[in-house]
Amino acid sequence: MNIQFASFQQFLLMDGHGPYVWLAVIVSVAVLIGLVVSPLKQQKKIINQNQTLLTVLNLYHHKF
Repeated sequence: MNIQFASFQQFLLMDGHGPYVWLAVIVSVAVLIGLVVSPLKQQKKIINQNQTLLTVLNLYHHKF
């Protein structure tokens, strides 16, 4: 394996392309996190709505 950069600073700067590369990495990771978190939040919201609906229906059913 051949190391392409002589120092960690050179690795971060990537011959002047570093800001673009790291911005792309950050945006990509943020999108991936959003793709995981969003459905989980939506699922939790739907579960809570269903529990509320079941509670209301059970209260209504017991009245009659």
